[in-house]
Amino acid sequence: MMKKILKYTAKLFGFLIASIMIGYCVFMMNSRLLLHEQLPMLAGYGNAVVLSGSMEPAISVNDWLIIHEQENYEVGDIITFIDNDNMLVTHRIIRITDDEIITQGDANNIRDKAISIEQVKGKVIKIFPKVGYVISFVQNPFFIVTIIVLVFVLMEHSYSKEKNKKSENLEALKAEIEKLKSEQ
Repeated sequence: MMKKILKYTAKLFGFLIASIMIGYCVFMMNSRLLLHEQLPMLAGYGNAVVLSGSMEPAISVNDWLIIHEQENYEVGDIITFIDNDNMLVTHRIIRITDDEIITQGDANNIRDKAISIEQVKGKVIKIFPKVGYVISFVQNPFFIVTIIVLVFVLMEHSYSKEKNKKSENLEALKAEIEKLKSEQ
């Protein structure tokens, strides 16, 4: 009995985790593809993979960044923003005035064009070195669709296996009943 409960709990937990992952992937795909959101934010958090070396040595190409919206930003903060050319950029704040923020990449010789606070998506709160390789692969729409199909195939296989087992048990029970009837 305990084994059945553990097996059921493991399946339920696996299904829950898969559902959360699929939901998150669908959210990200819809935000990027349908809403054209360059950095989807869920509950004030977003993530990005670094594509250039403009923030070396603090941040390298293919590092994975966790970004969080902030109430206030300070000189020295590394922020992610949409620049005036509608590109996603992660650079350090070097000056703040009443109506604009000036940033510059650590590896760059010149500062960026001024941006407004509305262009800022959030502050980089965590850097995962080289994890961007994996994240880029996992966020690929082909990978997401493959995982969704795989989850449903495995669930169907598991259901089918249990159904066959129950059917075999039922057939064995019927045979036993017929045997007992014939013995009388």
